Amino acid sequence: MKKILLISLINFFISSSNVSPIEIISKMNTRINFTSLEAKFSMRTVNKKGSIKKLDFKTRILDTENTNYQIIWFLNPLNFKGVSFLKIERKNFIDMKMWYPKYKKIRKIPASKLSDTFMNSELIYQDMIKRDISDYDYLMIDEKPYNKIMCYIIKSIPKEDTSVYGMHETWISKKDYLPLKEISYDKKMIPVKEKKNYFNKNFKIDSLIVKNIITQRFSVIAVLSENTSKEFDINDFKEQNLKRVPK
Repeated sequence: MKKILLISLINFFISSSNVSPIEIISKMNTRINFTSLEAKFSMRTVNKKGSIKKLDFKTRILDTENTNYQIIWFLNPLNFKGVSFLKIERKNFIDMKMWYPKYKKIRKIPASKLSDTFMNSELIYQDMIKRDISDYDYLMIDEKPYNKIMCYIIKSIPKEDTSVYGMHETWISKKDYLPLKEISYDKKMIPVKEKKNYFNKNFKIDSLIVKNIITQRFSVIAVLSENTSKEFDINDFKEQNLKRVPK
C-alpha cells in the first residue's frame, strides 16, 4: 500500500505533459494496432554460448470489436514444419491450440501452461495474449531518454491474478507514442524479460528482441513481409485451417 501511494505521489509530480498514463497507453495502442494482418517472420534464438536456433513462420490476425483471432503456421526448420498455432480471445476468454502433424493431434493450451516457452523461443504463451487496456492499473513513474528519444515510463499492473507477470514497465516515445522497450517482472517483482522494438519510418515494426534477463538467452524476430490491407473473416480461423499452410 505504501509503495503504491509513493508511486502515485511520484506520478503527480512527474507529469509535466499533463497526459495521464492510461491516455498514453491508449494512444500507443491506437498507433500499433491493426484490424487485420498477414505477415512472415524469421526468428533466431541465441543462448549464452552463442548457439542459434532458427524458426520461420507465417501468421494471420483478425481483430474485431470483441474478439482477437490469430493463426500461425511454422515453415522451417523441418522438425517444426507444419506445426501450427491458433488463438481466439475475447474478454475473460482465451482459447489456444497447437496442431502437431507428426502425431495428427491438436493440443489445447490450458491456463496452467501460460508460462511455458513458445516454440523453444524466449516468448511464452502468456506473451501471445493481447493485453486488454481495462485489465491493468497504470502508473507513470518517470520520463527519461532511451536511445536519445524521450520516453514516458509507464508501469502496468494486472488488476486480477490471471497473468504470469506481476508488472510491465514500458518505455513509450513521447513524440510518436511507440513502445520502444519493455521490462516484465514476475510475481515477486523480479525483472525476468526485456523486449526491444525497432520501428521503420512508417511506424511499423521491423524487428524485436526478446531477452531472458536471468539466462541471457534471447530471440530476435524480424518481419520479412506484411500486409495490413488483406481482409479475413472468422471462418479463416477455424481448427481445420491449422492443417492448411497458405501459399
